[in-house]
Amino acid sequence: MQRQLVAESCRVLAETLQAVQEGRHVRRGPPRPGPPSHIPGPPSQIQRLTPREIQVLSLIAEGHSTKEIAHRLKITFKTVVSHRTHLLQKLGIHESATLVRLAIRASLVPL
Repeated sequence: MQRQLVAESCRVLAETLQAVQEGRHVRRGPPRPGPPSHIPGPPSQIQRLTPREIQVLSLIAEGHSTKEIAHRLKITFKTVVSHRTHLLQKLGIHESATLVRLAIRASLVPL
């Protein structure tokens, strides 16, 4: 049962990433009440990030795992987790999917 849930979650994430890259909107589950969540504007928000945070954000948006990012940047797994946490806090974001949308809007990753 748990394997099926993991497989389904991976499938949904892959579909969502593909949709974001294609500029499509994907809505899953019941509609949210109230106005849609605000995605911070790229220029002003990206300027607040350090060069390393921008590197980590780009790699997250490209779909690399935390372990892959750590290996690629020659830093520890915990350091990547720390950078991701700082990104979420600085940008006022609560989910990685919104990080990906922001990175795409800021042209940090090729479409």
